[in-house]
Amino acid sequence: MAPGLPAFNTIDYVLLLILVLCALTGLKQGFVMTVGGIVTFVLSIVLAIFYYDNLSVYLDSNVGITSKLDQFLSEHTPLKTLGIPYNLMVKGLTIEEAVHNLAYWLVRALCFVLIALTSRQLLWLALGWLEKLINLGPGSAVNRLLGTVLAVLQGVVVLTLVVWFTLPVLEAASAVGIEEAGLLQDYMNQSVLVTWMRAAYDWGQHTLGLEV
Repeated sequence: MAPGLPAFNTIDYVLLLILVLCALTGLKQGFVMTVGGIVTFVLSIVLAIFYYDNLSVYLDSNVGITSKLDQFLSEHTPLKTLGIPYNLMVKGLTIEEAVHNLAYWLVRALCFVLIALTSRQLLWLALGWLEKLINLGPGSAVNRLLGTVLAVLQGVVVLTLVVWFTLPVLEAASAVGIEEAGLLQDYMNQSVLVTWMRAAYDWGQHTLGLEV
């Protein structure tokens, strides 16, 4: 090996392979779709949080969905076949009230999922149109280059966190006599990339004022 070059071990090559896969994913998706995947997920959840209750109220007013589900659950609950009275109190609620609460929250959960999935799909379609416009010109190369860089950075962040939390676990496992854990810990401590990642994590903690 040429003097001055770091001596990579097996752990380093595994980490490099993962980062190469991240780069290929970013190159394929491009910056717009890589960032868009995160943005559309967050926005769809936010929209669902704000509007799921409005949708459930609308469905109740126009379809009576909660009362219909309440009736369905009441007719098919096993308690009815057992002959247990619906006015029986369980944890401060009658069984009838418990069934109604179940129907109430099932409808709201359904509305939440429906809004989240629908809005995510619509936002994803809009992103697809935007990416097509960008890829018509020289922006295509820039889009893919930035997507590659972003995907690699995401991979580095995730791997750094994995490394940071794995080392104490391996140390604890080695202390109780698991030899394989000790060997893996030694490999990781000798890894060039792991050393860099640990330094990056410490720098991030210091910069953000998160030292314990």
